[in-house]
Amino acid sequence: LIPLESGTLYSLEDVKAKIQRSLELLDALGFGGGEPTLQPEALEELALWAKEKGLKVFIETNGTRPEVLRKLLNSKLLSYVAIDVKAPLRNGDYGVASGKPSMAPEVIRSVQESLRLCASTQVPYEARTTIVPGLTDKEESISAISEELAPLDPVYVLQQFIPSPEVPSPQLREGAPISRKVLLKLARKARQKGISKVFIRTREYGLEGIDKDGSG
Repeated sequence: LIPLESGTLYSLEDVKAKIQRSLELLDALGFGGGEPTLQPEALEELALWAKEKGLKVFIETNGTRPEVLRKLLNSKLLSYVAIDVKAPLRNGDYGVASGKPSMAPEVIRSVQESLRLCASTQVPYEARTTIVPGLTDKEESISAISEELAPLDPVYVLQQFIPSPEVPSPQLREGAPISRKVLLKLARKARQKGISKVFIRTREYGLEGIDKDGSG
């Protein structure tokens, strides 16, 4: 509804007006990245307004603001949560993935808290990992993430990395997308580590559930 690249500051009333114009066509309102929990007051007000309009509300978050997520969940404003797990929850890996090595321990604690928080509620949620070449495309990485996630029993989605002009790394920007074959192999590993609800998402085939034998 509001292009992130616009560089324009919008009031909440502007946002509500844009949503209102399409309200008859909507059944849900989603908040995504950037990181929506960095504006908690606006997020809470818009979520409450959307619920009052009869819309379901979902959020896509990096999990670094569990206190914001907790307030939204306790207020029963969310119908679905997706948490981005960028890499194995270890200092070295998450430092590289986040680009902020010195903050990795704090970020990891926050992501873990957000995951536990979602697991403790009745609100459906998913953990998702974008499979990035050289970062999360190895079985060891997905094994480590899956071992952490399995006790929480989330839906786990492995997403295809798609090169684009917005990607900071020239090597990644000019590379090829991760193949469906690689995603299936990694999803099989996640199933082996005890996660029962594993999906892959690709540009070609969309969202696919993974059977116990690791097939789509």
